[in-house]
Amino acid sequence: MCVAIIIILLAVSTYGCHGQVPDAVNLPRQWQDLVSVVDQKIGQMENLVNIQDQRIDQLENKLQTQVSEITSLKRLMNLKDVVLTKLMKQVADLENRVDISPNTDINGNIPGNTTRFPEESTTLTNRSSVVPEQPYAVLRDSRVHSPSEDNEQVSVELQDASRDLTRSAHSNRAAYQEQVAFHAYRTSTVTLGSLATVVFDHETLDQGDGYNPRDGIYVVPESGIYVITWTMISLGRCAFQNQLVVNGATRGNTWTDSEEIADSHQVTGTVLINLNQGDRLFIRMGRIYRSGGIFSDASYANPTFSGWKLG
Repeated sequence: MCVAIIIILLAVSTYGCHGQVPDAVNLPRQWQDLVSVVDQKIGQMENLVNIQDQRIDQLENKLQTQVSEITSLKRLMNLKDVVLTKLMKQVADLENRVDISPNTDINGNIPGNTTRFPEESTTLTNRSSVVPEQPYAVLRDSRVHSPSEDNEQVSVELQDASRDLTRSAHSNRAAYQEQVAFHAYRTSTVTLGSLATVVFDHETLDQGDGYNPRDGIYVVPESGIYVITWTMISLGRCAFQNQLVVNGATRGNTWTDSEEIADSHQVTGTVLINLNQGDRLFIRMGRIYRSGGIFSDASYANPTFSGWKLG
């Protein structure tokens, strides 16, 4: 625009002695060509400005979409926290119910001459009282008992039943807390070569402290039978094999193939295997066709590596 103004001023200064401002068609040929070039440049600049405006609009729309997604994720996180709090409260309530004192019966009553059973409407005060079937009380012989002996026998067996129930509940809870298990996933897309270890760099569970998210290797903390499973997602136009490797030997294989299309393909492998304490296992790339591109995106799906001990 400035160049065009300078050209016009030059033209005016050239022909101003005649007292007239010439039209563009009356300018010399070289000036007309120069004005045409300037007009083209101005048109190109206007097109560039329009393209930039369009890109800015697209970026603004994308930013608004991301803000909306972040808001939705925050809402889901808040909802998850509420649900988690309720679950923790329910677990605490269940633990309180299981923790029965050895000095009380299964209904929370102190055993004695006034002990009541769920199906009785009277107190055990004489020989005509109905004694319920096991597990509450059993008369183990046919000799004649006094009322006090009967009640004492019932109280003792109720205490035994209470202790057994409490011991079983604590045993089950301890077994659950000591259950060996792990779960990890890969957070980003990566392209690997044949025999490369797939590192699942974010772990969400590791009871037994066996998985290392830095090198992708799981060291078995306890001997036993394990379920090992992994899920892999290939990038478009890729096809490759994945292998479960235990102490250097291949113990499982999967194949994912999206070589002929641009979409990603997902595959899951599961192996039931007997492992010894100290065994080392991991997932690695096997045969690769065209490219070993592994897809990972939190908005869609992540490759995962998991395992747990049975029993």
